[in-house]
Amino acid sequence: MLQKRLDEIVQTQVTPTPTVQILVPPTDPTADWQTYTNSALGFELKHPKNWTLDDATQNQLDQKSNLYIYTNTDSVEGYLEKNDDQIDQSNKILISVNNRPAQRITIKSVTATTEYVIFPHQSTSLNKGSTIVIRVVYDDDGDTINQILSTFKFL
Repeated sequence: MLQKRLDEIVQTQVTPTPTVQILVPPTDPTADWQTYTNSALGFELKHPKNWTLDDATQNQLDQKSNLYIYTNTDSVEGYLEKNDDQIDQSNKILISVNNRPAQRITIKSVTATTEYVIFPHQSTSLNKGSTIVIRVVYDDDGDTINQILSTFKFL
């Protein structure tokens, strides 16, 4: 009798209560950002609307900018060697920007953080072995530079 009751209990299945799960797609933090396109060099990226962009490739210089973009006729290694006294390379890491290798250097100070992203670029408008340098100055937690780099693409 006891065995029969145990068999009945074992055979009884507990049916879980179905739950409704609503999946909300994540919001794109860059959705309302401004898109910068450099057709001559063949790339684009997004940046926060309230940031100023200094496009040295177009001879537009403003030292109050958050985002600087310029080119150099040296290789990545040559650029870093020539600027060794200005760029502390102790925090240099190799990253990938739009599936291309780049050097990323972070320099923290009391008032802001400056990041350099330097990568080789082969373009008809640049000499072979030239580099594109993206310099970002910010005072937030650093997510912004990661978001900018995630929007970078070659055209």
